[in-house]
Amino acid sequence: MADINITHVCLLNSDVIVTDHWLDRLIDYKKDIISPVTNKADAEQCVPIDYDVDIMEFSDSKGFDMPEVPYLRIQDFAERWNFAWKGNLVEADVTFFCVLISRKVVDEVGLLDDAFFPGGFEDDDYCLRATKEGYSIYLARDVFIHHWGSASFGTLQYEYFSARAEKNKSYLERKHSVTWKRRPERPIVSFISDIKFSLKGGGASVEQVGFLRLHKKKLAHQIIYFESEFGKLSKALEVYINSASDELKQKVEHAKSYGDIARRWQDVSESLESILKTRKNDARKSDEIVSQLQQITIGVHDRVDCNFAIHFFITNVPNKSDVSSGELHPPSSIAPSALPIGNKFVRLISVTRKGLAFISQFNGIVFFGGYFYPERQGDGYFQRIQIIDRLFSNYWRVYVETEELSGRNTWFDRPEANVIVLRVTGDKRQRIIARLFALIFAMRSRKIYFHSVLRMYDNRFGKLLHVPFIRKAVDIHGVVPEEFRMHNDFFSALIYDKEERLAVKKAGIVIMVTDAMRHYFEQKFRSDFRARVVEFPMFPSFDPYIASRPLVDGKPIVIYAGGLHKWQQVSKMIDAIIKTSDYCLHHFYCPEPDAIRAMLPETLYSSVIIGAKPHAELMKIYMQCHYGFILREDIVVNRVACPTKLVEYLAMGIIPIVDCEDIGDFKALGMRFITIGDFLSSALPDEESRVQMAAKNFEIYEKLKLVKQTGAQAIFNYFTA
Repeated sequence: MADINITHVCLLNSDVIVTDHWLDRLIDYKKDIISPVTNKADAEQCVPIDYDVDIMEFSDSKGFDMPEVPYLRIQDFAERWNFAWKGNLVEADVTFFCVLISRKVVDEVGLLDDAFFPGGFEDDDYCLRATKEGYSIYLARDVFIHHWGSASFGTLQYEYFSARAEKNKSYLERKHSVTWKRRPERPIVSFISDIKFSLKGGGASVEQVGFLRLHKKKLAHQIIYFESEFGKLSKALEVYINSASDELKQKVEHAKSYGDIARRWQDVSESLESILKTRKNDARKSDEIVSQLQQITIGVHDRVDCNFAIHFFITNVPNKSDVSSGELHPPSSIAPSALPIGNKFVRLISVTRKGLAFISQFNGIVFFGGYFYPERQGDGYFQRIQIIDRLFSNYWRVYVETEELSGRNTWFDRPEANVIVLRVTGDKRQRIIARLFALIFAMRSRKIYFHSVLRMYDNRFGKLLHVPFIRKAVDIHGVVPEEFRMHNDFFSALIYDKEERLAVKKAGIVIMVTDAMRHYFEQKFRSDFRARVVEFPMFPSFDPYIASRPLVDGKPIVIYAGGLHKWQQVSKMIDAIIKTSDYCLHHFYCPEPDAIRAMLPETLYSSVIIGAKPHAELMKIYMQCHYGFILREDIVVNRVACPTKLVEYLAMGIIPIVDCEDIGDFKALGMRFITIGDFLSSALPDEESRVQMAAKNFEIYEKLKLVKQTGAQAIFNYFTA
């Protein structure tokens, strides 16, 4: 800003590929705040694309030059898009993955508020500040750049960033006296902007027709999904309707007043198609189409709002066994706030006396990392915590929570025998009490266990590693600083580099899931690495099965069972399913099956089995399957990991289909696999060869099981010997 020749500042994410003339075109509009459209953004600037490109096509480059072939696919789309929508400028909410801001705005509005860092909402804040100063925010719908979207942080980092995002949202609301709302209807708003532009004047051009049809096809899947979810949740609410609030009932009834939005979409889609076929504008019909789409937009917003409200209510409804009859029973114990003041004091004295007596005799372990409540059972991070917990089921365990959990607000909890949960959350007084008791238990027991270096930084509990007479274990879980760097959060990466160094230097033992992880940390910290390493790959117990299994109509069965996180590369799996549906049968099991159906062509609905299954049922299904997807990216996070899914594949005779071959220790141990390239080209082994591959992989599973048993015993001995 000291350079008077600078007229604009452009904020640009590092995970983008810019296209020719992108900046010139933004500047030419002469607007104070302006952003382009892209393929991935949570705003009106997200548009559908008709090209396919994989990030590995760029990261595999040997030098610093961008590979020409994949880039030209993006460039070709950007030019066709610009030609079709030249001059399409609208006022809109934008995200700051790319934004051009004039010097005047920076002078008057200031810089980004770094209190939001990390966790998001800094762009919402800046737009609100700019609007208050009288500035309009524009979206150049004819300028396109490619956006990869944020890399995943895995389970641990998802928990961390969810909490940070929630705090940032609250800060935004307090700062501007606003209520932030989800806007799932944004893709439809984007569609409406292009329809209005194309239908004005003489009608849509040939190029615009193609893009509008592409957008229409993408939206159809989303709207059908929203309608389906609303129908299911509304029906589920009927079971608990007597205990639902009037506000929730009214919210649902209002959402229902829009009718079947999937049907309304179908009607308006057909009307739009009739105009697109003739490419002649009918002003009356065009206005009616836009009006109907705006109604659908409101309907989608209200439905998704209801979906969240119903889900939250059903998840937290008290005494579920009684609500179907409309009867709600009071809790067995009286809340302290309901007691008379005199009784409160008597109870406080009694609780304090009992608490001190218990602490004086306490002999257990303090775990920093949160407790595995039922609502967390689907989270791999808490599954791992539960596996460790079961090693010490006959001992007292204290869990220190530092993240908010809906419906659990007290500072103290007893979820099961021999378990105490302390929550360092809530108001200042509650946090102080919980923190004090956590430290008292830690010093009394002299045994502490950190689930990840993330928990060391919380409330600075990691400083306990400096205390010499405490037995200290740090469960590494993953390469946390490297994951932060993947997200361009270099500040947090520095913080957790220090926490990692403290862990490997001061802990008695550090728990790692693979030898690859041990080797990586030894190379990283060298002489500072003084802790003893316990290798403990964590996976549940089950009965293995590697026998040959018949083909079905001459086709092998390919399975995926897991979450839909970005690092699972779901879109790549869907693409592979589509391309191999002629010679393979596919099963896809996940928590949100409707989301997968929305990604598949309707022609495959009957041939691809999609659903959600509990683990016990999945293990039975595995016995029928021949191959399984595990498409991890070739990044350090995966090169040191030990995915439970992959262990299960080896134990159940399923040959992995991989993108990255170097996952944890598996390749070094001799794992047999099929690359995604061979799979797509139908280069599959015959059943006899596949069974031989499965037998080799089972040997690896047996080795891992032995390592697991040895590691579990080492951890147990460390704390009990």
